[in-house]
Amino acid sequence: MFKFEHTPGNSDLNLRSLFDTLLYSSLYLCIAAVSMVYLSSVLQDIPISLAACGIMFLVTFSVYNLNRKTDEDEDAINHSRRYAFTKKYATVLMSVSLGTYVVAFLIAGIYGMMAVVITAIPLVNGILYSIPFLPPRGFRYRRLKDIPPFVKNFIVGLAWALPVALLPAACTGCSLGGEMTVAVGFFFFLLSFIDSTVFDIRDVKGDAETGVQTIPVILGIPKTRCLLSVMNCAGIAIILALCNGSLSTIETVIITGIAMYIQGYILFFNGTEREHSMYDLVADGQYLLLGGD
Repeated sequence: MFKFEHTPGNSDLNLRSLFDTLLYSSLYLCIAAVSMVYLSSVLQDIPISLAACGIMFLVTFSVYNLNRKTDEDEDAINHSRRYAFTKKYATVLMSVSLGTYVVAFLIAGIYGMMAVVITAIPLVNGILYSIPFLPPRGFRYRRLKDIPPFVKNFIVGLAWALPVALLPAACTGCSLGGEMTVAVGFFFFLLSFIDSTVFDIRDVKGDAETGVQTIPVILGIPKTRCLLSVMNCAGIAIILALCNGSLSTIETVIITGIAMYIQGYILFFNGTEREHSMYDLVADGQYLLLGGD
């Protein structure tokens, strides 16, 4: 019997390299962030702002690459391929990350102090999230990320929801606030909270070994999936109520559809998947689907 073995050629290696670059440099997530700003503008009936899209692209690239630098111990266990990529290009990623946030601030400055403050939210949240700033005496934890069980996910939710909901208005001169702004902010907070917890399911082994008390570490994966299912169903119902009939039929169908999509991957992922990049592709891919609708 002849056995055929596939030997990776140059095209396979080039595709693998491109995939790793898009995913592990956070470029894929940056594109998803632009989709979020686009959808936020549409839902709030605000003109699409290229500046707001650009700011979120740059901020996302910067914050996530800086955060991965501080999370190397967990990544070495949870995501060895991403860890290898970020270590290999550490100098380039760090330099570009710092530069992109400076550019984001410069763009925001054109539109006023409010835009600058909103642009700073992910950076401040990222610092509080990852950097040991709490005094060693009198506090059990040094980073907000380490405080169990919901603080980490709450901070991640805010870091996404506030700029995505507020930047479109700040960069177009529209008034901030209103029912739709609250609804959009809550919508993206809910999605980000659930996503970050799903990623904690993926990383449960490394988090447990390094002492990070995430929701799945404390509750276990089955109970965490039940919790996220309840949050997803109740949250979408609250969002539709907040919109108070202001959504079109198509927008209502889209939001309901994304809730079903979220429920699908909540039930699908159980922490045993060997290909961890599937979490990023599926969970962050929902924003690309939303932006394309």
